[in-house]
Amino acid sequence: MSPFGPVLSFRGIQNQKYCVSALLVQDLNAPAPTTQVAQAHNPTIKRIARIPLIKPRMAVWRLDMQIQQSKTQLKIDYDLGDVSGSFHVPPLDQAPRIAYTSCNGVSDVKYLNSLADRYAERWSHLAQTHKQAEYHLLVMGGDQIYSDELLQTQGPLNEWYKQFSWNRDDTLWTEEMEVQADEFFASVYPRYWARPQILKMLSCVPTLMMWDDHDIIDGWGSYPQALHESPVHQGLFRIASYYFRLYQLQVDETESRPGAITRQGHTFAFEGLGGLAIVVPDLRSERAPDIKGRNGQLKQPTQIMSQKSISQMFTWIKSLTVSKPSHLLFISSVPVSFVNLALLEALIGWIPGEIGPEDDFRDHWRHQPHKNERKQLINGLLDFAKLAKCKVTIVSGDVHVAAASVIRSANPRHIDNGAEVIHQLISTGIVHPPLPVLTIRSLETITATREKIDTDLTAEMQAIGYDGNCLIASRNWLSIEPDKSSDGRNRLWVKWHVEGHDHPITRLIEPAG
Repeated sequence: MSPFGPVLSFRGIQNQKYCVSALLVQDLNAPAPTTQVAQAHNPTIKRIARIPLIKPRMAVWRLDMQIQQSKTQLKIDYDLGDVSGSFHVPPLDQAPRIAYTSCNGVSDVKYLNSLADRYAERWSHLAQTHKQAEYHLLVMGGDQIYSDELLQTQGPLNEWYKQFSWNRDDTLWTEEMEVQADEFFASVYPRYWARPQILKMLSCVPTLMMWDDHDIIDGWGSYPQALHESPVHQGLFRIASYYFRLYQLQVDETESRPGAITRQGHTFAFEGLGGLAIVVPDLRSERAPDIKGRNGQLKQPTQIMSQKSISQMFTWIKSLTVSKPSHLLFISSVPVSFVNLALLEALIGWIPGEIGPEDDFRDHWRHQPHKNERKQLINGLLDFAKLAKCKVTIVSGDVHVAAASVIRSANPRHIDNGAEVIHQLISTGIVHPPLPVLTIRSLETITATREKIDTDLTAEMQAIGYDGNCLIASRNWLSIEPDKSSDGRNRLWVKWHVEGHDHPITRLIEPAG
């Protein structure tokens, strides 16, 4: 491992102070990094970890900054040890300009050869766009790293992985496995993020990050009970969780991420962003298959989030009826609305081309075992939208295409000048290659089917592609840019920035009410 950073993180707004942290990794024996932030109120530096945990060689430091917002955008210059950078704070009472990314890596080394020097091309494009008009937040919606290589690298975990599936369940977690996983997760984040094109953005735009399965292990939470509860799977989760908290949430073992709104998992949210609120649910920590007792009776049905966490999340969302933001962004790592998964699973056996992420498709809200949770989520968001006269938009990644759909309620209890419509935006991946062209063509044939989610509740894919199709088979990232209409209403311009195209795909989301 080498010194690495800084990586910025947004921590919320307190008393009109814009809170940002910066993470720096340096040699264990190096002195505490010096800091200088001219416009910050009492900046503090804290060592939050010594890594790897078993044989520490590096120290992880966090600089906390609070900047008083003003009526104009501020450029904040900072020095942290031997590195320096700057970021921008939006004007007081103005919504931030947001960039969204997901799938920052590859699930198989074969993709590295095909990408070659184009690996970080979309990151370079994001940096160029940021230079023209600065972004205030960088939302990273999952798969910030890919742990797949851990099980494919020579060592005790690879030996476990190569066993017959029925032998994996009872294999004990060993000290050698602990060392391999600890070393891997300690070093994989700097390795992924230290590319100049990527680190450039991580050091100049405060991030909001939430993990997905590849940040842990591919398909985490959707394996059969025996494997899900096995010593090795639980050991991998424990180590991955520690480093997720450290690198992505920038907290130590005793802290919760600022903005946390659930007691379990890592769901967090922020309001007061100039008429905008953001909810970032944790869809992995509590995800589990059907859990049965020794007598075979169902103890806990499969879940994406626990009912306690869903209830706590909606308690926070409902509290927004006091401040009544114009827009609520719901950052769901996996799409709530996408192509018909039942048809997709039937097609997997004959679709031409490679279907690499079929396990990801079966991981989604729309998968049959999760249909009741999905109805609960959608109806809860629609109930809030009507009550607060707030426009709800879902932003997701994961599926290696760009796409959009509309969820629409015809229930009178939801209808109120657009509150009954939820837009689903999908942008992925910024690094991971898209699905093969033949696969996309096959999937495109099932996008025209309107889904009936529930009584008076439907979802429909939208034709957003340059060629009039619903699915865009190119790498991309998404921007969400606020402005005001002539009558002063807060609007959001959303733009898919697609590789190989000079001009973005643009959609306008009007506020409700």
